[in-house]
Amino acid sequence: MNCPNCSNTIDAKTKFCPYCDEPVEDYVIALGSARDTTAATAIATGCSQVATRYVDLYRVARLLVSLGSTVKVLGVVLGIGILLFFLFVGAAGSSQPSGFNQSSTNPIMVGTSVVGGVFGLFVGSVIFLLGILVSAQGQILLAQADCAVHTSPFLSDEERAKAMSLRYT
Repeated sequence: MNCPNCSNTIDAKTKFCPYCDEPVEDYVIALGSARDTTAATAIATGCSQVATRYVDLYRVARLLVSLGSTVKVLGVVLGIGILLFFLFVGAAGSSQPSGFNQSSTNPIMVGTSVVGGVFGLFVGSVIFLLGILVSAQGQILLAQADCAVHTSPFLSDEERAKAMSLRYT
């Protein structure tokens, strides 16, 4: 068993952590009697079980927002990568002779680079838009969580602040 404050190993019969002097008796009792660790986590974080539910909700919402941001970045990188690849292929192919006229550029390769560039912009834009949608879902979930925490009669102001990751003064 570990101390909820300093994470050092503690004895199951101790009332205070020998490393940080944190009172752990309630935590040890809750951890020993609970089938799941929700009650122990609630005691360790100083929040009620309702507040820990909201903390988990905020974690999921922030995860969605960061996932959407990652998808947006990947969309931009992939779009630029496709665009540069086809521009490079078109430039390399257009500098080679096209047959009869040695000084002209190869129109097929130029067309390929233009079509590839448009394709890269299209793919990047679609993936970027999907990232926006995922981020928007996370932001909507954050807003709903804020509303639920703010109007909950089961939470104290201190628990509301902890659930929203705000400082309580």
